[in-house]
Amino acid sequence: MLSLVTALAQAQPPDLLVEREAGAESCPDDVMLTLLVSSVRGQERGGNIPYRVRFQRAPGAFSVLIESQRDPSTRTLSDAGEDCTALARATAVTLALLIDAEPTVATPVAPPAVPASAAVAPASPPSLEPKHRSLSYAFQLGPALLVGVAQPISPAAFASVELASTRLRAELGALWSPTQEQRFGPGRVSTSLLAGTLALCVSPLRVPIARLEICSGIFIGRLHGEARGYTRDDAVSRVWAALPIGLALTGDSRPLGWQVGGSALLPLQPHDFRVEGLGVPYQSSSVAGLFYVRAALRH
Repeated sequence: MLSLVTALAQAQPPDLLVEREAGAESCPDDVMLTLLVSSVRGQERGGNIPYRVRFQRAPGAFSVLIESQRDPSTRTLSDAGEDCTALARATAVTLALLIDAEPTVATPVAPPAVPASAAVAPASPPSLEPKHRSLSYAFQLGPALLVGVAQPISPAAFASVELASTRLRAELGALWSPTQEQRFGPGRVSTSLLAGTLALCVSPLRVPIARLEICSGIFIGRLHGEARGYTRDDAVSRVWAALPIGLALTGDSRPLGWQVGGSALLPLQPHDFRVEGLGVPYQSSSVAGLFYVRAALRH
């Protein structure tokens, strides 16, 4: 659109009336819109543009109302783009079609009028209805922190694949916490966790760049513990299962997105390790926690 500024000196003073309401300041004014119409029709086909154009900005979309100054006819276009560029171009195309469809008056020096039978009917204005993806999928990966599972705080990695619609998102993933060691009595106790995750999220609130989600599901995996430096060293693996209840804030940008979130983890069974003669190295919490930040590759 900016490339048309160089033609400003050659353009005729426009009689086009343009109004831009609050939030629509990025839409073209009367001079710029006149240049756009001229570029569509061809500079050699100048003339007046007897229309009033009003650009508006509504939540999630731009819209324009085109009113004729000669009769009560109107046209309305809308676009869900992030700026007014696409809507401005469509408005110029629509005005060009409307102007070309109006009857022309021959002048004494003009060539003979084209017979009415040879006139071409104007095409319909382009449709700019917003396009919505029915489903999208993504891969997500990032660091996490486990709180109160087998250690007070354990670093972890959290990855998943997801299938999402406008309001719902389902994900299947993996949670891995590497071996963490702590001193207990005369020896040391180490623990690690590897679990599969299944979650369903509902989005009750959307903002322009992200959506807030409420998530729940189930985590199931293997919690492994080892004791070394005691009279009898040992290694034990146990099934670890928990119900997550949490919140996530998910960015809607494509193809690279983001997500931050946290969940309360409700263990379904006890999973503490015990060292014979010394007791439990760490008493796990009845409500544990998971906090994460993830990058997403979204399609």
